Amino acid sequence: MAPRRTVNHQKRKPSPYRLPLVLLGAAGVLLLLLGVLLPVDGWKVLLIALGLILLVILQRAVMDRRGGG
Repeated sequence: MAPRRTVNHQKRKPSPYRLPLVLLGAAGVLLLLLGVLLPVDGWKVLLIALGLILLVILQRAVMDRRGGG
């Protein structure tokens, strides 16, 4: 197991993947909310499914970055 870096580590570089992961999560949550709130039945299922897919992709990307298989 690799040693954890502290927050005050001066040579620490920001991750280039942080913003895309945040945007991916925000898009997934937004699609889920739109799917629940929109009154059109055909779009509800599609938006909820896309939101869930994005959140699963986000979860796997975060787990891969942490080395959690």
